[in-house]
Amino acid sequence: MTSIERTAYPRFKRLITAHELHLFFAPTREEAAGAAERMDFDGHQLALLLALKSYQRMGRFPKPDEYPEMVVDFVRRTVELPEGTLPLYEAGRTTERQRAEVRRRVGTKYKQSKTRRIAEEAIRKEAASKNRPADLINIALEKVLAAGLELPAFSTFDTMASTIRAEVKRLDLLRHPRPDEPGGASGDAAAVVRARQRRHHAVQPAEADSPGPELVALQASVHTSGVAGRARRHRRVGGRHRRAKDHRLRRGRGCGRCLRTTGLRARQADRADGLPRPQGTDAGARRPGDDVLQAGRHEDQEGQGGAGGDPAR
Repeated sequence: MTSIERTAYPRFKRLITAHELHLFFAPTREEAAGAAERMDFDGHQLALLLALKSYQRMGRFPKPDEYPEMVVDFVRRTVELPEGTLPLYEAGRTTERQRAEVRRRVGTKYKQSKTRRIAEEAIRKEAASKNRPADLINIALEKVLAAGLELPAFSTFDTMASTIRAEVKRLDLLRHPRPDEPGGASGDAAAVVRARQRRHHAVQPAEADSPGPELVALQASVHTSGVAGRARRHRRVGGRHRRAKDHRLRRGRGCGRCLRTTGLRARQADRADGLPRPQGTDAGARRPGDDVLQAGRHEDQEGQGGAGGDPAR
């Protein structure tokens, strides 16, 4: 169902200004006198005036629950009816008599069959070029008002626009079928419609699963930044290790990791040459690099003895 707010169908505004009340809903003296002459009760008189002013404004008779409270109160105060008077809406002859009087004063005619025919012709003419039901309803409203006829209910226009639009679309499919569609050669409009709907709403797995160009660019940038970050971290770690190694060498001590590696390689070379391996309990206590460390200690002791001499000697 089409929303009434999207169309030009006349209705009461949510907020009516004082200027609009005086301009559209203020009864004249003749209108107030005619309502008082034809109606015996104040409630019927108020209902007749509300129907008259609303019909003059909107071209239709609103439902009893459509009248805003501010409009009812304004009309009651304008004709000086007693406080607390409510409009009396009665079905039957009273309502028909009120509506006939309103149509006579406004100068319109109520011809339901003619109204439907004009609206149907207008909608059918424009349904092939316009796809929105709200546009079709607005066109039908314009044609009916131009003919000086009373507007039917909004549901009448909505049902008519939806039905005629669907019929026009089916006829268009039958007249211009596609050869690659099922039912196009045989003229089955329903099969053509279903095929087009499936093709329109189908999701291709390759397109759905494949990332877009923006996602590919983002993944590439993240991968590049991650590789560059790891490379920077390796450079920082390697630089710190080199600086620490240079510092130990300047202080007369070698790098522990380099010394252990050198001692291990020396022991492996001795074993490869067939030299005797250490036996006993001391064999398991030796660690890679002990030979280099002991050689360094001997060199230090010899250097101290050559410089100052041995006091015991």
